[in-house]
Amino acid sequence: YEERFLRAFPMALEEAAEDSTGLLDPERRTRAAWTLRTFQGFGYLSGLVELGGEKGPTIALDDGLRVRATPMLAQVFPHPPPA
Repeated sequence: YEERFLRAFPMALEEAAEDSTGLLDPERRTRAAWTLRTFQGFGYLSGLVELGGEKGPTIALDDGLRVRATPMLAQVFPHPPPA
């Protein structure tokens, strides 16, 4: 999904490069931000996904993150969508 995000929004890399702290290259920084905001900031806090990793539900880079959908995810986003 990170790759698809970068293809859909290549300007995110430019923004990350402009606002760089030098700790991570722009692509890795953008990928980490997408993962953090999508899974921890939205999915986990809204109850749509459960997170697991070596350090629990807090996302850290290279933490071996595991994401599992909750039953609520299927209720909010049914698949296939109703006709």
